[in-house]
Amino acid sequence: MKGEMKVIIIEDEIEAAEKLVVLLKRFDPSIEILKRIQSVEDAVSYFSSSSRRPDLMFMDIHLGDGNSFEIFELVNIDAPVIFTTAYDDYALKAFKTNSVDYLLKPIDYQELAYAIDKYRTTFGKTGVNTNDLMMGLSRSLISANKTRFLVKSGGKMKYVNIENVAYFEAQNKYVFLITKSGDRFLVNDKLEALDTQLDERQFFRISRSHIININAIVEFQPYFNSRLVLTLHPPSKEAITVSRHRALDFKKWIDQ
Repeated sequence: MKGEMKVIIIEDEIEAAEKLVVLLKRFDPSIEILKRIQSVEDAVSYFSSSSRRPDLMFMDIHLGDGNSFEIFELVNIDAPVIFTTAYDDYALKAFKTNSVDYLLKPIDYQELAYAIDKYRTTFGKTGVNTNDLMMGLSRSLISANKTRFLVKSGGKMKYVNIENVAYFEAQNKYVFLITKSGDRFLVNDKLEALDTQLDERQFFRISRSHIININAIVEFQPYFNSRLVLTLHPPSKEAITVSRHRALDFKKWIDQ
């Protein structure tokens, strides 16, 4: 049975968020969209100040300013979550293990309807500690870390072990792996996917275009607009900076 439900959408892709709203209204016109949020910072601000709590959240994991798991580390949220994701099988197993549902993009209406009905049945009668679920999911994703990467080398393919990776760099639609010896290889993974496959104690996504191995950092210093500029080994041809939204988390990570 359908009934009024309050929903929050956390998604930085405007088109994806708008499509989800259309599907939700198709499923149940009485659903109220409390808020559409596009960043970790805005999500933390909302849950820290607003008294309007959702019955259900739809959330993409990778947002423009960081990983959405960071939200649960900073504020307490007791609403169930349905992830809208493009992740591969290894990550989806972690979702199932931690009783967190997901919808693969592009979202199918029937799958959306099934997921909402499932949550109404599961969480309508009993409480849920969403923060504990998120931490368990985060740990499961970390335990699924990749240990080597398939790269293109000339006309051949070969593997690079994770121990030899200095950093990843995105340029236009391509992602490159740079080794500790300075070799540069094209990889098929996107940074968003890599961010979930790497050990977060060893690698940190400093911006939209770079994920850095902690051992590749020689030094860093303040840069304009509250950013940080890094000196890496091997060096990069361009300035490598930590975005201002990630600077504080970066300092905590580097001091672990």
